[in-house]
Amino acid sequence: MNSEEIIQAFVQVIEDYSDIFVSFPEAMDDLDYLNQTIIQLEKKPNQEIAKAIQEWLYKYPSIAERVRDVYQPPVVRKPSTKLSSSKSSPSIKDENIIRNRYPDLPKNLRKRIYSTETATQSNES
Repeated sequence: MNSEEIIQAFVQVIEDYSDIFVSFPEAMDDLDYLNQTIIQLEKKPNQEIAKAIQEWLYKYPSIAERVRDVYQPPVVRKPSTKLSSSKSSPSIKDENIIRNRYPDLPKNLRKRIYSTETATQSNES
């Protein structure tokens, strides 16, 4: 996965599978650290953002597995582990916690991806 693919897959997990964060409360708390790191890296290249995301995901293998699944579904590759959670089906309220706590995180990451794609297209012309 290249830097933009890592960022994009992570954003998709935040937006579409936020219940996995609720299942791991320590990850929810640590997401604030990642958010602050990404804000500090605002002017840095996407490789540094992707590295920060990967380092964060290293601490949470189940979330990392979900990011890999988003990028390359288990139908294409054999999943290494089953996703497990400490809670059974989270409520809609729980699923919105991440969106409410970190509304700018996915938006800022998407901007980075979009600006990179635009710059790449301009360079190719």
